[in-house]
Amino acid sequence: MAGGCAGYFKTGRYLKYAETASVGCKRVGPGHNKLWVSVMQALGMTNDSLGATSAGGQGLTGVLPRLRA
Repeated sequence: MAGGCAGYFKTGRYLKYAETASVGCKRVGPGHNKLWVSVMQALGMTNDSLGATSAGGQGLTGVLPRLRA
């Protein structure tokens, strides 16, 4: 991701998220829906979800942690 959205996001970092769920035989981290919710909230929207709210037993609502400054 590039840019900090006028200081909303902390920049200059590499974030690695833990694999918290399984999809088939693969381990996966948080859903990308959380990234888009983070971007929407940075732009002033109050949405807490985008698209599906869960998949494979993993919740997809809310923001992606540790992005915000």
